[in-house]
Amino acid sequence: MKRKAIIMMISLFAAAAICGCGSSNVAGETETAVEAETDSSDHTEQLFDKETDDNETESGKGLNDSDGKESESEVKGSDADESVSEETAGNADEAGKSEPAGLYLLTKDLYIEDVIDKYTVNQQDQGFTGDIGDVIADYKNVDLDGDGTADIIKRYRDPSGGYGYSIDFSSGGNIDTGAFSASPNEGEVIEFYDMDKDNIDEILITHYTISTAGPMAWQTSMYARDSLGSWSGFPIIDEDNNLYCQRFADFIEERAGISFYDQPQRLAGIEMTEDGIAILIDFGMKDGPSQTLDYEAVLLKPDFDKINGGIATKRDAFEFEGASESYIKAYWPKET
Repeated sequence: MKRKAIIMMISLFAAAAICGCGSSNVAGETETAVEAETDSSDHTEQLFDKETDDNETESGKGLNDSDGKESESEVKGSDADESVSEETAGNADEAGKSEPAGLYLLTKDLYIEDVIDKYTVNQQDQGFTGDIGDVIADYKNVDLDGDGTADIIKRYRDPSGGYGYSIDFSSGGNIDTGAFSASPNEGEVIEFYDMDKDNIDEILITHYTISTAGPMAWQTSMYARDSLGSWSGFPIIDEDNNLYCQRFADFIEERAGISFYDQPQRLAGIEMTEDGIAILIDFGMKDGPSQTLDYEAVLLKPDFDKINGGIATKRDAFEFEGASESYIKAYWPKET
């Protein structure tokens, strides 16, 4: 019985020892697991920290790239601004230009005498001097040289007793016509048109005398600017009744059978047209109160190669284009 009790006690001690080993192992495994979990957590935290650093680095790179792009964009924007500025300046230059004024072919709707009455300062206000636009509205604030600024046509009294005209162009250069006689039955019609399409008007100034036979044109010149910016006058007929286009003078002599200088034919009208300078000639006769009209019309074409080149002379500035009945119908329909 005693031996049995001893065996049971040994068994209990063995079991306790076995259980103690089990507890010790479990605790060790638990502690190892905790340590492993801690190590894993530390590793995960290290990985997270590294990923965060990498992300921050990548994010930093992105910001730097973005900054670089913004800088490039700003540079491009600056270049664009300069380009816009240059374009704006170019547009400003274009804005400074305009189509020059046009006032021509006045006899398309009016009789010659009505044109003289309406468009000559001498008939409106004989002693007037100054801006002729103050007397005749169609001459007010006209841009003759296509720079977008009005050019003033001034009438002045000459020491000789006559009246002349001066134009100072806003783009440079000037015209001074010299004096015209200013009897009550006289006056100057001024027309302008860009005949050679260089954005600068040619200007025609025709002096008229209203005679008993009808209007008579003389002392007439066309003014033009050459490529160097100089203005010159090219006479068609001067104050002494000299014709400056020889072929025109020859035509009159052939048609009349006598030289123009021996028996001047009446130049009833001189008009600026889109095609050139048109001239209406009366080959008719006047005998006392009796008068017969016999009209011919011719066209003189300015030689702009010579005029613009600055090599035209007073004698070769116009080419004679011949006579045609169609010119009368086109340019003086009221007179037919």
